[in-house]
Amino acid sequence: MVEPATMEMGSAQLSLLPNFQFADPFIFSVYVIGSVWAFIVAFHFYRFYRLTGFVYLLGLTIGFFFIMFADIMLATDVWLEVNPEIFNLLFWLRLLSLSYGFSFLAVSYYYKHKEEDKTFAIRVAALSAIPIMIVLVVVIVAPPAFELPPYNTVDEYFRVFNLIMLTYVFKSALSSIVEQGRKEFLYIPAAYAVLWLGQYSALIYNLEGPISAFIAAPIAKIVALSLFVVVMSQVIRGKRVPTETET
Repeated sequence: MVEPATMEMGSAQLSLLPNFQFADPFIFSVYVIGSVWAFIVAFHFYRFYRLTGFVYLLGLTIGFFFIMFADIMLATDVWLEVNPEIFNLLFWLRLLSLSYGFSFLAVSYYYKHKEEDKTFAIRVAALSAIPIMIVLVVVIVAPPAFELPPYNTVDEYFRVFNLIMLTYVFKSALSSIVEQGRKEFLYIPAAYAVLWLGQYSALIYNLEGPISAFIAAPIAKIVALSLFVVVMSQVIRGKRVPTETET
């Protein structure tokens, strides 16, 4: 196993990205690709929302936008080679954005079958404001007031939370499609399953796992987002409006 690089942060050691040959270009490339793919998925969910009026699709749009933002944060860390304090801050923002994105997907699937729930749009707007306030507190209030703990002290808890959210999303997506007999859209729960595997790989690496787990995590996300793009391309080529069971 390749030992991770470390940087000093006060009295604590901040464990950073693995120090292997061509690490920075690899990390930067896969997370940029992941952010572009997440944007494409979010954009198409928004298009489907505009066509159908299904408000839960707006929730999925927001969820994937936060997943995109999380990848941009890590790519920025690698590209700018920032100092330890800024690295820690950006990684905290990444953890919050990624977990918020997955939780938004779960909330959207929870309300998917709530017929005529006219308050969901209000909940979507309210929940969207929460991370904005968190960012303001973290960026403006927290650094002057106290030193943020190293992100790697809580990373595992965020990963476990993400796994719980994705488990619920996978079960909801799978049951919806199976109940309607739309097996051609099983790519969607398969995509969520691959996202789950990516988060599990990240958790394994954080628990002193092999470097292969670190590499597998972003690749799994790209594969999962590619499956979403495949399904959306099928819908677009068919020139028809997606139904609730197809998403």
